Amino acid sequence: MMTYPMHVAGLVRDLPICKVTEDFYIGAFIMFGDADESQLEDLAELTNARVFDGREDLVGAFRSVKGYN
Repeated sequence: MMTYPMHVAGLVRDLPICKVTEDFYIGAFIMFGDADESQLEDLAELTNARVFDGREDLVGAFRSVKGYN
């Protein structure tokens, strides 16, 4: 599985990038805490992904991700 290293709150996290076809990958990212919105949006654009904002409603963001394809 491909991942993208992202620095969050002083830690490095490997975010999964999911293969859809031979040359098409997507990811879905939930933003919460002190996440850098511009960094997530840039990554989403590069990987055909979408950013879900969980800063106000984390449960709602997870529900949205579950239905995202």
